[in-house]
Amino acid sequence: MQLPDFLDADDGGFIHAKGHRIGLHHILRLYKAGHSAEMIAANYPTLSLSLVYKVIAVYLDHLTEVNEYIANHDQAMAEQVANARPAPTMAQLRARLEAKRKAAVQPSEPS
Repeated sequence: MQLPDFLDADDGGFIHAKGHRIGLHHILRLYKAGHSAEMIAANYPTLSLSLVYKVIAVYLDHLTEVNEYIANHDQAMAEQVANARPAPTMAQLRARLEAKRKAAVQPSEPS
């Protein structure tokens, strides 16, 4: 699908409104959930109502390609979540902080 001038894709293939970080999928998830263009524009106040209508029109004109893009995007996000390292627990963070504090307080050895 050739992107219209109001949509852009980054190096990773993420399609977003030109000049914004709001993705095509962000707008269309709300649209598919039953939100009107006015409601979507209210959710994303940096987007003009006319831009939201244009994005919806692209979706309606290219259903198959856009739905495939969204499915691929969802799959990539799910893979990233599944492969992400777990965040440290609060206990681990506290232990790291305490170790740093102790290291900062210990005097250096004389030479």
